[in-house]
Amino acid sequence: MATDFSKLGRLTSSTATTEWHIIVVGSGHNGLTAAAYLAAAGKKVFVLEKASYPGGGVASLRMAEPGFISERHSAIHQMILANPMITHDELGLQSRYGLVYKQLDPCYAIVMEDKVLPIYRERRKTLDTIRQFSAEDADAYNVFVDKCRQITELLMPSMFEPLRDISADIASSPSAEEIAIALTSSSLEIIQRYFKSELAHPKTTGTGLMAYLAFGLLDIYGLCVPEGSGSA
Repeated sequence: MATDFSKLGRLTSSTATTEWHIIVVGSGHNGLTAAAYLAAAGKKVFVLEKASYPGGGVASLRMAEPGFISERHSAIHQMILANPMITHDELGLQSRYGLVYKQLDPCYAIVMEDKVLPIYRERRKTLDTIRQFSAEDADAYNVFVDKCRQITELLMPSMFEPLRDISADIASSPSAEEIAIALTSSSLEIIQRYFKSELAHPKTTGTGLMAYLAFGLLDIYGLCVPEGSGSA
């Protein structure tokens, strides 16, 4: 069931003349997250949104057939799974508001004309599947995901804390060379460094670094969707 947003507040003369510590323009997931943390820190926060619903790209709306709810933009939730907002339930989304994540398995699938290669939450299942096509690439996948975990565990915490210089941490890491190369490479170029089979080349869009993070997050946290849709 879609969430009813009809009772959300509207801008009135009262709210317009109230003094606020923080005004957040836009109620996308980043804006709402920032607003919630600021409010939890004791700030008086006012969120402005032009649309009739909050959530931005993670909102779920009735857009097609009656009775069906569609995700407006997001199809999966991944990076948020590493966020202390989820791992430590810092905003009470799970304990207070009932957020439940459902694991997807398989998480991805590489589809070609005559073959399909599923990528599972459990690494061993993925290795067994890849081995059916290429034993060499199965071994490469194991090495690749170990490296992905290493890079993810190094870089992800810095995304959820005040901005700081992590160049020294990167320079002293065993993954320093891979990170430097990834910053100037495409995801496909990174994948091609490890795998020979065309079937094992996921056409991941974005930067080279995201290839490492995507599979590192997958191996550590899996891939999820929120129960009841993004707006639930």
